[in-house]
Amino acid sequence: MTTIYIDENFAPQLAKSLNLIQSHLNLKEKIKFQVISIGERFERGAKDEDWIPMAGNENAVVITQDLRIQTTRHQRDLYNQFGLGVFFISAPSKKGFSFWEMVLQLIKR
Repeated sequence: MTTIYIDENFAPQLAKSLNLIQSHLNLKEKIKFQVISIGERFERGAKDEDWIPMAGNENAVVITQDLRIQTTRHQRDLYNQFGLGVFFISAPSKKGFSFWEMVLQLIKR
């Protein structure tokens, strides 16, 4: 089963909801996914340098709004080194997305 991690910069309820929806799809699909909040799987507030290698070793994917992971060289090198798939979602403004806009973004992408 492949794991998709939702970063802590999203409400953990999003991960739980997406996992519930995905569990229904897993009944029919050959490739099965589970969706988990990073804060639920790893210690809440865990440093990126700690969870990136562990998630990479699981061949997981992470969805995040934390663009610093991409722009901070040692973190970018770390996710590349461990083969972690990363999807970056950038907010249209400093205010970010409303809850329902974020739900829509996650579903669309």
